Amino acid sequence: MHNVLAFFIPKTGLAFTTDASPEPFPKELILKALLGRLWKSVQVTESCWLWTGALLDGYGIIGSNGTCLRVHRLTYEQLVGEIPQGLVLDHLCRVRNCVNPSHLEPVTIKENVLRGVGPTAEFARRDECAHGHLFTPENTRITKTRTTTYRRCLECHRARNRAYMSRKRQERKNAK
Repeated sequence: MHNVLAFFIPKTGLAFTTDASPEPFPKELILKALLGRLWKSVQVTESCWLWTGALLDGYGIIGSNGTCLRVHRLTYEQLVGEIPQGLVLDHLCRVRNCVNPSHLEPVTIKENVLRGVGPTAEFARRDECAHGHLFTPENTRITKTRTTTYRRCLECHRARNRAYMSRKRQERKNAK
């Protein structure tokens, strides 16, 4: 009997063996092996189910034969169901290594980013510009480029224009 390695490619559902057999290695067997190891590394607290195994960027990972899977995605798919196409899982508890499916919600990437604590989310939550002017519909210009969308305070824009025009008038006056 020779050694057979099984390879599972995440998100595709494809699994292969190294023995070149026409039958692909069943995905269920790989998942069963991973799930057997998975629950040994979960510490249940009063609120979160914390992954105590390997982490990547704070998220739990588990691997087999060179394949790494995100543990929160694996537990969600096993206990709740498939993650809808185009959605990601948002940790409602904000604990990246939590694998409690009741703390995970499928949302769009945009919604996940805006719920977060990064700079994009913080800027989006601001209700006034750096000079204290409110971002109201009357005082805000929304600019969309090919890669981003941003807000501009019209009061500050008008003030910059007034200062620019004043400088230009002074330069013309001094040039005479």
